[in-house]
This record gives sequence, C-alpha cells and structure tokens, in this order.
Amino acid sequence: MDSQILVTVPVSAVAPVVTETTGLAGSTAVNDVIGTITPTFWPVLALIGWVLLLIAAVFALVSANRWKTGGKRYRTENAAHVSADGPVDAIDSWDDLSRGTDPTQ
Repeated sequence: MDSQILVTVPVSAVAPVVTETTGLAGSTAVNDVIGTITPTFWPVLALIGWVLLLIAAVFALVSANRWKTGGKRYRTENAAHVSADGPVDAIDSWDDLSRGTDPTQ
C-alpha cells in the first residue's frame, strides 16, 4: 500500500464531489481547492477524548467490584411499617414512601 495515500487526499477520490459542489472541473482546479483546505486540531482532540473515555470505562469495569455500596441507612427491606389508625398526613405518607411502601393502598 502506498504510504502517501495515508497523509494526502487522492484527487481522483474527491474530484466528483468537489466538481459537483463548486462547479470546478479538471485536476488542476480541484487540486487548487483541495490545497486550500487546512486541517484543524478538532479530530485529534476528539481522538484524545475518546481514548480517555475508553481508559475510564476500562478502569470502571475493572474496579467496580471494589466500590463501596450504600450503607444500612438507605435500605428499606428491614424497616418496620407502622399503620396509622387515624387520618394520615403528608409526613406520614412521606415516611411510608421512605420505607418502600405505597401509602395510597
């Protein structure tokens, strides 16, 4: 494979699109249009961001089993439910939701 194709744009590959868009035909005119295009740093920056994201994802997958979980404070399966005999106010309903029960039933 020709290594020059990796760093330069072959005119024959882009000539039809350039001719259709600009109306310029001929290899010299298309070469002049292509020669004025200057690459920016954005593709390189996007590649660096993608690599950093990939490293972070691999780190998360490798280390996820060692992460701390929520403490007993946030568990609701052992909380006792106290039913109210009288009218239920908003605070009681909120407490029922915190315990994991549906106060509308």
